[in-house]
Amino acid sequence: MNRSYRTAIDLALRDLLRTGRSMFAVMFALVIPLTLVSVMYLAVGGLARGEDTFPRVKVYVVDLDSLPAGGGPLGTMSVGSLVVDFLQSEELADLLDTAVVNDVAVARTAVDSGDAAVAVILPEDLSTALYSLDGKATVRVIQDPTLTIGPGIVRAILVQFLDAFSGAQTMVRVLAQTLGGADVPVSPETIEASVGRYVAWAQATGAGLRNGESAFAAIEPVQADEEQNPMQGFVTGMMAAMLVVYAFYTGSAAAQSVLREEEEGTLQRLFMAPIAIPTVVAGKVLASALTLLVQITCLLVVSRLAFGIAWGAALPVALAIVALVALAASFGIFVMSLVTHENQVGVIYGAVMTLTGLFGTYAYFLPLPDAFRRWALIVPQGWAMRSWDIVVRGGGLSGELLLSVGVCVILAGLFLVVGSVRFSRRFAKFAGRAV
Repeated sequence: MNRSYRTAIDLALRDLLRTGRSMFAVMFALVIPLTLVSVMYLAVGGLARGEDTFPRVKVYVVDLDSLPAGGGPLGTMSVGSLVVDFLQSEELADLLDTAVVNDVAVARTAVDSGDAAVAVILPEDLSTALYSLDGKATVRVIQDPTLTIGPGIVRAILVQFLDAFSGAQTMVRVLAQTLGGADVPVSPETIEASVGRYVAWAQATGAGLRNGESAFAAIEPVQADEEQNPMQGFVTGMMAAMLVVYAFYTGSAAAQSVLREEEEGTLQRLFMAPIAIPTVVAGKVLASALTLLVQITCLLVVSRLAFGIAWGAALPVALAIVALVALAASFGIFVMSLVTHENQVGVIYGAVMTLTGLFGTYAYFLPLPDAFRRWALIVPQGWAMRSWDIVVRGGGLSGELLLSVGVCVILAGLFLVVGSVRFSRRFAKFAGRAV
């Protein structure tokens, strides 16, 4: 192996080892970006995974209903028992937590104490009113006065369910008027049989509607894919932005070692070895690239396991990694070549890196018009972020991705050339030659 190459590799491995021992570097490269995304994930993570975020409404039901003498149109089933079965059905299990008690006082006390949001009292004459021509029963709903949404949901569910029985009463009136107009006697048996058939039809129709079926149309629910979920998309975009922003921080931090070694005098001793200036710059770039590769790989793996982010196919991801590593490492060399003293590094981090990082990435995880994404391409972070945005959107190995990666590589070459030339002129005096 050429001696210059071996020297550059030795310098890179030395810097990489020093970075790995720095708790500040580890915190800045891994812990901080993951922490920021974790905060956002905890805020919207439930929605991103499609989980229910609305708490179940606690409901106490008191069923005082009883069948009239001789039974009813529903056979041995009372209307109250049907209401209880419906409130405890699997269809409402994710929404309601229903408990049946026998005492109205117990249900009221549960609401007063906050153990229940709603108490539903089914009256004794509920079934009797079903097939009476003018019967009317009153279902009482006792609610916590501090709550609105939960009790409102329970009332809406009860109204929807009991509407079927209201329809049965209307049917009985129409039947009585029709048969009475034809001088046909209306017997209780006829009413009970008609109500029974109507209720059976209403229950079958309601079950079909809940399953997305009707007499003239079918409703097919389609579960959104994880990539299509807007909340998951936000978390993914946020993680990609942190990946790009902190990769550029790491690239600059790795290049900062040039300034530190210059002030400590170790850089001058390297040139007296003698070691050529391009070899030193190559070692710094290689150290930065290796550090970035470790950082990006760790962030991709941890975010996949912790946040369920699907980064896409292997080849597009690999191209995006290459583009980001090359651009961040070379940009670090470039910006540090503009700094003459390590005390000026704070300005680079606080102004240059932060402002360009936010400007180049924010439009990709916030719901902003596409025009903002075009403006983001003014800074190098925008091109790197564009590559990752194409990857996570499933663009695959497309011409759009190849264009973004190509621009990143070209910019990386320009930054590297300018930074290397500036460092060569700056350190020529240490190497004992003019540039």
